[in-house]
Amino acid sequence: MTNTPNNIRSVMLKVLVGAAMLASLPTMTGCSKSQPQQADKDLTGIAGEQFTSPDEPRQVHRVFDAAAASGARADATLHACHFDAGNPTALNSLGENKLDLMMSDDDALPMAIYLNVSGDEKLAGCEQSVRVYLRDRGLTDQQVKIVAGRNPGGYSPTAPRIKDAQAAAAKAPVLNGSVTSGGAAK
Repeated sequence: MTNTPNNIRSVMLKVLVGAAMLASLPTMTGCSKSQPQQADKDLTGIAGEQFTSPDEPRQVHRVFDAAAASGARADATLHACHFDAGNPTALNSLGENKLDLMMSDDDALPMAIYLNVSGDEKLAGCEQSVRVYLRDRGLTDQQVKIVAGRNPGGYSPTAPRIKDAQAAAAKAPVLNGSVTSGGAAK
């Protein structure tokens, strides 16, 4: 067999036709005959094949809910915005939601609640509103400690921290005119 242009074309044509037939083979034979129908498959044991319904809680939602509950319990302060504007001693939905989050946290009882509202009359009404709401949710008065004012653990003065940061920055070593840990170059 000689390598003439006609022989090369003939071989190339045969290769091209063979490749086209091979590529179309799955389409001609089909794949549904060899596999069972979707209704016949039991997908319960295959990970990732079962999707939860949109209403079913997921693990990530549980983590977010636990973080929100922990944050609400750590803050533990109800401000004027947590009470109704028309009746400033009645809890609004924001205040109820915060109390619900605080109750869902797993910290020990008694639960401390700080009322940061102005005026003794308003404070007494807000305290009564909070106690009634928590009593309706199953907590007794012994399980709830209500304190007037802000939560002292929820804030701290910044001046000592700024002073400490400046002192640490002043002690930071300077290399080649650049600072290694946040201070000013000398």
